[in-house]
Amino acid sequence: VDSQLEAEYLLDNFADTTNCTTAVSNYDKDYIATGIKCSATTAIQDTNCMVHGLGAASVTDSGIQNAAWSGDCAASDTVCLDIMYQSKCGALNRWASQASSYSWALLARHEAYWLPTCEVSKFDIKKVEKPINTIRGLLLMNVVFCVIANLFTGMFFPISLFMNKFYGNVPCIPYEAEKEHRLIEFMKKYLVLLFSGLKLFSGIWALLSITSITSLISKAANGGCTDDKLTQRTFLDVDESMNSSVSSLVTQVSIDCLNILVVIALAAYTIYKHRKEATSVNPVKGDSGEAGEA
Repeated sequence: VDSQLEAEYLLDNFADTTNCTTAVSNYDKDYIATGIKCSATTAIQDTNCMVHGLGAASVTDSGIQNAAWSGDCAASDTVCLDIMYQSKCGALNRWASQASSYSWALLARHEAYWLPTCEVSKFDIKKVEKPINTIRGLLLMNVVFCVIANLFTGMFFPISLFMNKFYGNVPCIPYEAEKEHRLIEFMKKYLVLLFSGLKLFSGIWALLSITSITSLISKAANGGCTDDKLTQRTFLDVDESMNSSVSSLVTQVSIDCLNILVVIALAAYTIYKHRKEATSVNPVKGDSGEAGEA
């Protein structure tokens, strides 16, 4: 996927080590390259220096006792001076800068480890791929219905009513004046009913599809089923998105149901009112041929 030079990799990592982050300012340099000493006092007493603590006699791992060192070098002994005044951070950086020209490779694996103790198997996860694709299509369909419905109810019909009111005629709608006005109102009412029905259908379908897999996704998201952080984060994001979608769809389905009930109730009232008016204008005759009571 990516690569980095070995020297750059080591320098970047050494910069975060304790020897470099806790060193006193300007005493963490590479003495051999810069000539800047690791300490302003005695090197063997300064924690920044490579020779810190080497003044007293000590016993090596092989059991051989080393002679005590005074902590000083002759002015002409450059090898001794390079060792004595080299800082710990400087030694790391010098070693890194002299590393090979090979590159460190950043690799990617094609599969994530799935814990056998997970409540959800990887085969169960594979099965949700098709429902998720179906849900995506249903939600897209729902958005399309919403956009079309809003274009008609929020732009087309208000503009048509405005033109009918002030100009008496809308070019793309039959009839004129009051008759055209009634037709626009009729179209507005029943197109809202049609689009609400379509949105309700796609919304309920999407809601049922989501609720059928939310439990599975939630178990995978909260069960720590994989050692791959990105995969685990993806499950958490999907779980959060689905819970949010369920809340939104429940609200939308409730509003669409209410819209449909209101339109049906208004239509029923209108039919009832027209029939009542028709009955009062044309009363029913009795058996004797005379008009009956209204």
